[in-house]
Amino acid sequence: TPWVHLEGEDFQKQSATAGVRFAFAAPVAVVPVPAAAPVPVPLEREFMVFFGFNQSNLSAQALSTIRQAVNSIRESGSAAIRVIGHTDRAGSIAYNKALSLRRAKSVKTALIGEGIQGETISISGRGESEPLVPTDDGVRESQNRRVHISF
Repeated sequence: TPWVHLEGEDFQKQSATAGVRFAFAAPVAVVPVPAAAPVPVPLEREFMVFFGFNQSNLSAQALSTIRQAVNSIRESGSAAIRVIGHTDRAGSIAYNKALSLRRAKSVKTALIGEGIQGETISISGRGESEPLVPTDDGVRESQNRRVHISF
């Protein structure tokens, strides 16, 4: 080139090599390492049984829901069942606490009648303390008159 000027015999005897290599083979397949299977987390299932005002007896619809819960309990193989009674906010706190417990006992009796072992069922009554639908004191709300069955 006109911009580079080299002098001397030593420089004329030297050589350099440069090259480029191409590979036209298929890419190497990367085999993913299988991840450890996740440990299944048991799902907590919940059913709700509803009651009439100031009642703890089970309607036909309530018995149907209890049968569905029993089938699900058997499928899951659950060993611990929680039955929690609730009331609406009509009535005194003490009365509603006792009514919620009567409702929970009624559901437990029906579960036992369907073949669930009584010692696997724990019951409690929460009265009006945990409404499904928030209301003012003294208000009747059918959604709050319920029992939760969970396992």
